[in-house]
Amino acid sequence: MTKITQAFIFCAGRGERMRPLTDSTPKPLLEVKNKKILDYILAKLQAISSLEKIIINAYYLADEIEKHIRSLNNSKIVISRESDKIETGGGLIYALDKIDIDKPLLTLNGDVLWRDQNNFSDLNFLIENFDIKAHDFLLGLKKVEDFWGYDGSSQSFGDFDLIGKKLHRKKAENNQKISMSHVYVGLQILNPKVLLGNHEKCFSVGKFYQSAVNSNNILERIDGVELRGDYFHVGTPQHLELANREF
Repeated sequence: MTKITQAFIFCAGRGERMRPLTDSTPKPLLEVKNKKILDYILAKLQAISSLEKIIINAYYLADEIEKHIRSLNNSKIVISRESDKIETGGGLIYALDKIDIDKPLLTLNGDVLWRDQNNFSDLNFLIENFDIKAHDFLLGLKKVEDFWGYDGSSQSFGDFDLIGKKLHRKKAENNQKISMSHVYVGLQILNPKVLLGNHEKCFSVGKFYQSAVNSNNILERIDGVELRGDYFHVGTPQHLELANREF
């Protein structure tokens, strides 16, 4: 099984759709059931015995992120403080000096919130299915209708179709949305070597997904697995209320 020694949590975003709650509080520090979302993520990571380093990036309200991390007194956590808005891909490039490019990197969105089912660990499932020879990215997915609070669920506007482990992305014309079965929930493992040679300062990790689509609409060297837990899309204050009721 793949050994995961490093993880990266994206905590730099503004959380525009969560305003006004994020006017004074970074989105990862918002609370569900009186516990910060970031702390739920860190608790999940504690179960990975091989984990040696957790990189957390910060930009918007970075002082608040740093203050909270210091209060945790967790020696595994390293802060990557950004001076500009550079999105998720830019955040990884900016932190390359803290990433071991020879080892797989687990990344988590700073607002991903999930509950494992029946002692089945989705993180372990993702790790077990990662094969650096077979793919450069392995994405954790849920069916659109099973993603709590997901905005596109009523119309089945997902990110990908999943057939086996292969991801398919249909091409849209004239900015039309297309019905696809699965949505990316914010958990993935990647080979950091894909970051080398990229000189863009500000870009989303999604750029890698888009550029991987071949003429048959299949993503090359980017695969996915359907996770089993209950996942909550915490995108707006209303979604946060839903998570507080149902999580």
